[in-house]
Amino acid sequence: MSLNPDYYTKQLKEIQQELREDSSFHYGCKRFYRIIGILKRRPELLSSKSLVNICKKTSDEIFKKKHGSSYSIVYGLIWFILLMGLGATLFFFSQTSGTITFFFTFKPSIKFFIDNIAMGFLSQIIILGAGFPISQFVIGGVLGIKLEGFYIGHMSQPCLKKEFSSYLLAGDKRILFFGLTFISASLWLLIPGLIMIFLWGNQTGLIVTAIHFFFSIIMGIFYRKGEFYRIIRETKISRERKILKQMYKSKT
Repeated sequence: MSLNPDYYTKQLKEIQQELREDSSFHYGCKRFYRIIGILKRRPELLSSKSLVNICKKTSDEIFKKKHGSSYSIVYGLIWFILLMGLGATLFFFSQTSGTITFFFTFKPSIKFFIDNIAMGFLSQIIILGAGFPISQFVIGGVLGIKLEGFYIGHMSQPCLKKEFSSYLLAGDKRILFFGLTFISASLWLLIPGLIMIFLWGNQTGLIVTAIHFFFSIIMGIFYRKGEFYRIIRETKISRERKILKQMYKSKT
């Protein structure tokens, strides 16, 4: 493992060339994230501003190729707030007068299923989709991890783009960031779920919350996806960084 920042700068310039070719894009991404893993474990290398800048530039190139352009984060937050309002409104009507039965008349059993269960589930998903990026924005702001854009991610999910320099330099704060955002996702589901059971005796919300929680853990452990996986990854990096630091001290 080289401790010369120029070595990694040279590697990243080669990677940027690979990213411009469709045939070598995937390989270039793998090389980039491998280097980022090394830099996270040896943060002393990040004292080189030129190295940090080229990391950001390379990350932005990967993002643009995968997702296209991002939009202003202000528009994103406005969109999330409006979406939150829609989810909250749908949630209220799904548990009281109902939304679909406002226009049509169904039998009680069908009405219960559509209004109290199906619409309640849909409203929870909307609230989660809107609330999660808002949580990211707030938590990132507190921890110094900047979020600089709004984009539509996998499965049309609205997401916020991290400013890579602040993310890379955050150190162990990355664990806290992903930990808090993971908890916030469960809370955005749990709060409506508790309201549903205490006011209307509907357990659907708590069932959805439990399924989402355990599904997120399974995806993190077995498929290496989601916030829970990022907690595992950053915790491992932090532990290895401390071991390397101790080894370096013992040699000197």
